[in-house]
Amino acid sequence: METNDTGDFKKQKIAVVFTCTIFESLLEGVLWSLLKRKGYSDSKSNSLLNSKMGRRNRIKLFDKEFGSRMEVMMKNFGFATVMQDWDQMANLRNEVVHVGYHHKSNEDPDVIIKRLLSEGIEAIVRIHNEVHK
Repeated sequence: METNDTGDFKKQKIAVVFTCTIFESLLEGVLWSLLKRKGYSDSKSNSLLNSKMGRRNRIKLFDKEFGSRMEVMMKNFGFATVMQDWDQMANLRNEVVHVGYHHKSNEDPDVIIKRLLSEGIEAIVRIHNEVHK
């Protein structure tokens, strides 16, 4: 994936939304794999995913079904800031979508986005691999 300078305000808003979308899609993929490995039918898996909308609810579902907390797993893999970065991105995304983006973050969103696109994706891949052990 090519990274661009998102310093332009409009581009930055788009980058925030797209980054969150990428991670929500990756989380859904991990959850789908986990539920299938645990023997859930497609229908039951779909029902669970549809009833657990939102990033926080899906992370709780992962924690419950896998038996380990995703945040702890990421830290153990050496990705201590991924969940915090993801939280910040989700908060910024909610601003963009619901109330208007005012860039209230203490850290430059460009830095967080770039870190998530490198460390965050690797962390999710490592968790996915744990699901398939």
